[in-house]
Amino acid sequence: MISDAVLQAVATAISEAVPVRIRSCVPVSGGDINAGYRLEADGRDYFVKLNAAGRLSMFEAERDRIMGVVDGQPLNWRHLFDALPAGVVLVDTSGTIRDVNAHLETLSGYRRDELVDSKVEVLVPRQLQARHLEQRGTLAATSMVRPHGARLGLQLERRDGTEVPVDVALARLESTSLQIAMVCDDSARVEAERARAVAERHFRLAFENNVAGMAISDLEGRILDVNRSYCTMLGVDAADVLGRDLLELTHPEDRAATAELHRQLIAGEIEHAEYTKRYLRSDGQVVLASLLTGIVRDEGGVPVFLVASVRDITEEQALAEQLSHQIHHDPLTGLPNRTLFEERLAQAAASRVT
Repeated sequence: MISDAVLQAVATAISEAVPVRIRSCVPVSGGDINAGYRLEADGRDYFVKLNAAGRLSMFEAERDRIMGVVDGQPLNWRHLFDALPAGVVLVDTSGTIRDVNAHLETLSGYRRDELVDSKVEVLVPRQLQARHLEQRGTLAATSMVRPHGARLGLQLERRDGTEVPVDVALARLESTSLQIAMVCDDSARVEAERARAVAERHFRLAFENNVAGMAISDLEGRILDVNRSYCTMLGVDAADVLGRDLLELTHPEDRAATAELHRQLIAGEIEHAEYTKRYLRSDGQVVLASLLTGIVRDEGGVPVFLVASVRDITEEQALAEQLSHQIHHDPLTGLPNRTLFEERLAQAAASRVT
C-alpha cells in the first residue's frame, strides 16, 4: 500500500506539472518516496519518479508515458530516447532547448540540466551562429526536412570549447511546435576525407612532375589523364589524346600484344606488366618505350582503371645498337671482326649441343 504522504506528494507534483485528475498511483518497485510509480491520470499511464523532497525529478506527460513493460520494468519514451545511437536535441520555435538525450550529453560534454532551457546556440561555434540562425528560421517557416548526409561542414562546440565535426538531420515534430535535430559525430568521415585529399594531392604532384610519361586509362582503354612528359614524348597536347583509345597511339604491330596484356591485368591473371612497345608520334616518327603498367582496384577489389609509366628508350636503344656495332666490326673497313666471329661460332656450337 502507498502511504497517504507518498500519494499526496505524487498528486502535488503532478498537479504542478500538468493539470490532470489522478485516478490511481501504484509503485513499480519499492514503496518509499524515492521509488518509481505508475500513475493513471485522464485515461493515460505515466511513470513518475520523485526526489527526496517529494518533487518530480523526471516527468513530462507524453515523454514518460509507459509504452510497455519489459522484465517487470516500465518501458517509456525516455528509455528509447536515451538509447538512440545519435545525439538528439528538441528545440522550440524560439530556439530554446527543451530536451536532449544521453548520447547528446556524451557528445557535447554538457549535462541535460545544463542544456534544457538554454538557447541551442550554446552548441554552435561562434563563427557558424549567423548561418545557423538563418537555417533555423528557414526550417521554422517552411517545415523543411534535412536528412543526414548533407555534408555542410557543421561543427558542434563542446562544453570544454573544443569543436567536433557533426552531421545534423533536421525535422519538425508533427502536431507540436518542436523541431528535432539528430546529431552524429562526423569526425571519422571528415578525417578519412582529409587523408584521401592529402593522398590525392601527393599523387597529383608525383603524376604531373614525373620525368617519365604517365597515362591513366579506363578498362576499355580510353585515356583519362596524361602528364606533360607523356605529351612531350608523343608530340601532342593533353586535349588531343584525352578520350582516345590507347591503341590508336600504339604502333600497329604492337597493338595485339598490348591489348592482351591489358586483358590479363583486368582479369587478375597478372598484377603488373613490364614490356617494351612502339608508339607513333604525331609527326609519324616511331618511339620505342619501356612501360610498367598496373591495375588500380576499388575497396572491393573491382578493377577501376589502368596506370602506365612510360619511358622513352629510343635514343638509349640506338646508342646500344651503335656500341654493339662498334664492338663487333672493324672501325676502318666496317667488316665483322673476330669478336663477332667468335660469338657466332659459340652460338652455333651451343645450338648443335642442344
